[in-house]
Amino acid sequence: MKYATLLTCAVLVTACKSNTDKKAASAATLHSAQWLLGNWQNKTPEGLSTENWERLNDSVYRGESYFVTHKNETTFAETMMLENTKGKMTYTVTTKNQNNELPVRFYLTESSEAQLVFENPKHDFPTKITYTLVKPDSIVAVISGTSNGKAEQVTFPMKKIN
Repeated sequence: MKYATLLTCAVLVTACKSNTDKKAASAATLHSAQWLLGNWQNKTPEGLSTENWERLNDSVYRGESYFVTHKNETTFAETMMLENTKGKMTYTVTTKNQNNELPVRFYLTESSEAQLVFENPKHDFPTKITYTLVKPDSIVAVISGTSNGKAEQVTFPMKKIN
């Protein structure tokens, strides 16, 4: 009987925590993501990766990301929108020369003071986008999912430039 009671309590605590996490994700607002605002960069041996975020209004942040090689060629460019719509936060990305340049929407599934996790299991790759605030001048973006039947993850560390 003790074990049944303990097991029931453990299941209830887990269920409550899961519901609390989901409520926290759905209750997150753009204000909780304001640490993302600004200009971020990462210098690599291949070139310079840049991501810029600005606040358009109380319910929309707009971002752009691009990679410029040392030969001054832009090899990657995308725009992002972080929006609060009907009480839910979404991350919509449009990438040049991908997906017929149609936007792809990801939904906030987890959030904390220093992390935002967006997912779209129907997208080919990535299916998950995570932003983590490491410290006020440092963030890490990670895209992950399955590519060609294999789990894949790409990490983008960035420093704030202003």
